[in-house]
Amino acid sequence: MVPLRRWVFANGIFISLGDSNVWGLSGGLILSSIPELSDRELHGLLSCAGRPVIVACFTQSCVPCKRMLPMLEDLGRRFSNRLKIVRMDVEKYPVIATTYDIAAVPTLLIVVDGTVRERVVGVVVLKDLLRKALEYASV
Repeated sequence: MVPLRRWVFANGIFISLGDSNVWGLSGGLILSSIPELSDRELHGLLSCAGRPVIVACFTQSCVPCKRMLPMLEDLGRRFSNRLKIVRMDVEKYPVIATTYDIAAVPTLLIVVDGTVRERVVGVVVLKDLLRKALEYASV
C-alpha cells in the first residue's frame, strides 16, 4: 500500500506534509512568513506596539498548530497595516507559557496596548479568525 501524501501550498511553494524535514512533523523547520519571536523580542513588541498583536503560541510538534499556519499567514496579508501577527514557541520559552497561562496549543493571544484582551484556544476556522481580526483591527 502506498502512503497517502498531503500537500499544502505555502509561501509560493508546494510542501509535502509527509516530509518531516520541511514541515516539522518530527521537530524540523516550519516555513512561515509569520516571524517567530524570542521571549525578549515578544516583551519588547508588546510593550510598544502601536497596533493590536496576535501571538500564536505553538510547539514544533503540534500538528493542529501547523494546520492553522496558512490561515494566520492569510490573515497577516489581509490585515498587514492594522494587525501584527507573530509566533512564539512555548517549548523554547516556557516562561512565556507560564506568564500568559498557556495550558494548550495552539493558543492565540490577542494583545491590545500591552494587555491580553482575548485568548483563543484550539484550531479556529478562517471565518472566525477573520471576524476576530476585523473586531480588533478597528481598535
